[in-house]
Amino acid sequence: MTVAGDGAPEESAGRTTRAWLIRRNPDFRRFWAGQSVSALGDQITRFALPTVALVSLHVSPWTFGLLSVTGFISYPVIGLFAGAWVDRLSRRRVLIGANAVRLVAVGTVPLAAASDALSVPLLFGVSLVSGAATCFFDAAYQAYLPSVVPADDLAAGNALLEVSTSTAQVAGPSLAGLLIGAIGAAYTLVVDAASYLVSIVSLTRIRGREEPPAKRRRSLLPEVREGLVLVWRHPLLRRLTTATALANVGRGLALEMFLLFAYRGLGLPPVTVGLMTTAGSVAALAGAMFCRALARRLGIGHTLLVAGFCKGVPWLLTPLALIGPAIPVMMAITFASGFFISVWNVNTVTLRQYMTDTDVLGRVSATVRTVTWSVIPLTGLLGGGLATVGTALWGSRVGLAAVLALGGAVWAGATLALPLREIGRVRESEDAVTTYGRIATPRPPRV
Repeated sequence: MTVAGDGAPEESAGRTTRAWLIRRNPDFRRFWAGQSVSALGDQITRFALPTVALVSLHVSPWTFGLLSVTGFISYPVIGLFAGAWVDRLSRRRVLIGANAVRLVAVGTVPLAAASDALSVPLLFGVSLVSGAATCFFDAAYQAYLPSVVPADDLAAGNALLEVSTSTAQVAGPSLAGLLIGAIGAAYTLVVDAASYLVSIVSLTRIRGREEPPAKRRRSLLPEVREGLVLVWRHPLLRRLTTATALANVGRGLALEMFLLFAYRGLGLPPVTVGLMTTAGSVAALAGAMFCRALARRLGIGHTLLVAGFCKGVPWLLTPLALIGPAIPVMMAITFASGFFISVWNVNTVTLRQYMTDTDVLGRVSATVRTVTWSVIPLTGLLGGGLATVGTALWGSRVGLAAVLALGGAVWAGATLALPLREIGRVRESEDAVTTYGRIATPRPPRV
């Protein structure tokens, strides 16, 4: 074990592994490049689409909450079936198809704006369709990576992908704010449509053969049930999934209502809000870069405990933005939270990929994503309702600040769902397999 001050050799090894993936694995390089561009477009849309609703169409807090619901409603409706389909199909083709659907859906917004046909129902439709495509994309995305890199390089690959996501989170909101100021929120979505096209081209250029899916004669329902059973029966994955689902309740109240608070509660323009969001993204980039070093020093288990609490605690300080300088306070909150979001994401995804056999990884990933993201539509309704009530009782400033602080409390408290004593024994991914077992296709009973 490395003691404090002696971490250079291990960190150097981590950098060497990541550099090897970039230089020697052209398929991963194409996959990584395409996802980096697409992630940038995603962040621009994540900022621009709600801005269209709030600034251009002047929707109410309740309608804003409903709009956030449509982007995630696909997970409880079709998420489990998406995972079963992904295990039956070429995962690369699923990725390409999902990007094509998202390209068309997002591209309708600037076209509607150009023809003076922009409306709230259109935004709901775009959010619903692109959310459904993203549901399939996410199930295939995490299941496809083990086909591109060896098992021992999964942590390095996930770290590089998280670095790209975090870099996009740094550049996306600021770039979106500038583009919105220059050409308007609706036309800013052209950039996201173009990013999906770039990702499609990159995916089609991957040359390595993907392991063909196993031929299945059963209907989807038994495989959906199998995915649920695999997650439920694995003691560590069940607790991780529960903790993440509860955390997403708090996340929805904090992050999903953040733009509403910034625009309506603090009265800030899009450019300034974009810069505030960038602070958290810079921290997320730092978290992605140093998450493996932190996990080596503390062990994966203790790292998850620290990251779980520290994702939410900063949002408890939101009311300080009402009595002090709002921009520095909110930048500090998003910075502290953003760092540990990346640390949590990289380590939980790597653990799941390492513990799960490839032939069921699509179902397992989709099941986890469905369970953890199915709460977000409900949180959107809850957040919209709380924002409406809070605004009516105390005004936009105090009412919306209270919603964000409540979200932070729930977000941090969700960490208590983890096995607080046992998880400390998990220092490496191998320890999780040794302690809790591997997630594999159940063997049929002997006749």
